[in-house]
Amino acid sequence: MLWALSAVEYENLPKPVAYVPDNPDDNRKLFFSITKASDVPIKVLETTEMCSGANGFYSPTTKEICLSPDLKGYQRIKTLLHEITHSKLHKDSQEVFGSEKYALQELEAESTAFVVANHLNIDTKDYSIGYLNSWGFDKISDEQLENVMKNVQATAKELIEKIDIEL
Repeated sequence: MLWALSAVEYENLPKPVAYVPDNPDDNRKLFFSITKASDVPIKVLETTEMCSGANGFYSPTTKEICLSPDLKGYQRIKTLLHEITHSKLHKDSQEVFGSEKYALQELEAESTAFVVANHLNIDTKDYSIGYLNSWGFDKISDEQLENVMKNVQATAKELIEKIDIEL
């Protein structure tokens, strides 16, 4: 049976995560300016397998940020901002993947990265909105949202101030 496209109803599906488009101008300087805002060491891993499919991670055990070697340009910068946020807000967290608290931490980290990247004129919305939706941004309570946004506001302000000094 064949259906006319106009006869099919679609539910609103979240957009998939899309990588951040790149502009190579001044990426190196910007990346190193952002690293100075970190309180923990940052290293680029030797292989992507070491990231287990993630773009990067913050380890509360070793107190370091690790980035995938495949990340380039603005995607690397956005991921670094995300992981620096984890290192500041969730430095000793032992939350497990899949828990509600873990999801809230991901919302804080990605939202902060989005705000700071936007300040730096880096458009991450296609990536960030899909990422936030994947962690249930639309399912949190008003109280949880208020707490997340307070943390985002304070951390973004701190990072922006530190990065702007370096630029």
